[in-house]
Amino acid sequence: MSTENAQPTTDSQPPTSQGQPELSLQTTPNGKKLLSLDGGGVRGYSSVLILQAIMEEVKKIETNGQDDGKERKPCDYFDLCGGTSTGGLAALMLFRLEMAPSAVKTAYEDLAPRSSASARRSTLS
Repeated sequence: MSTENAQPTTDSQPPTSQGQPELSLQTTPNGKKLLSLDGGGVRGYSSVLILQAIMEEVKKIETNGQDDGKERKPCDYFDLCGGTSTGGLAALMLFRLEMAPSAVKTAYEDLAPRSSASARRSTLS
């Protein structure tokens, strides 16, 4: 299979005059931007941590490194989101509830001890 006509998954842009790359997202053939999140306990949590770091980089690019005090939300940049297991829960919080990644991270930290304790009790009964 030839890769000569293959499209990159993201647009590579040269740095701006301030040294920051331009922000550009590659869309699907129908023009939609899709975010997919992994799941399975800590993988779902790590997906949120990585997404939070990405959104911080987006903010730096958009503001030329100046903090405008606004956290960027993935729902403002992607059209669709899906995930498996805990990634699906994150997708719901990020897109249906329009939560910021930091709020999803806090929810995970709050829910994880309670859900794992509940799971231990149910397997011991």
